[in-house]
Amino acid sequence: MKINLHIERLVVSGIDIKPNRTKELKLAVESALMRKLVDHGGAIQSRGNCGTLDGGLVSGSATGTPANLGNQIGRAVYRGIGK
Repeated sequence: MKINLHIERLVVSGIDIKPNRTKELKLAVESALMRKLVDHGGAIQSRGNCGTLDGGLVSGSATGTPANLGNQIGRAVYRGIGK
């Protein structure tokens, strides 16, 4: 299976994360999303360029660790892809 995914911009509002930790958040989002795609990617239909995608709300504290927030955001993006 070959998966090509390009996220031009990910907008997340309502979180409190220090600018020096955004790279950690980005890596956590990518990691969580890749795990979901590898484990369940076959269930997703090819959407081509889908423009804006709404993954819904992320539960938990808005001040969580970048790893925790990234994991939740990655799962939310995956849910949005599957809609």
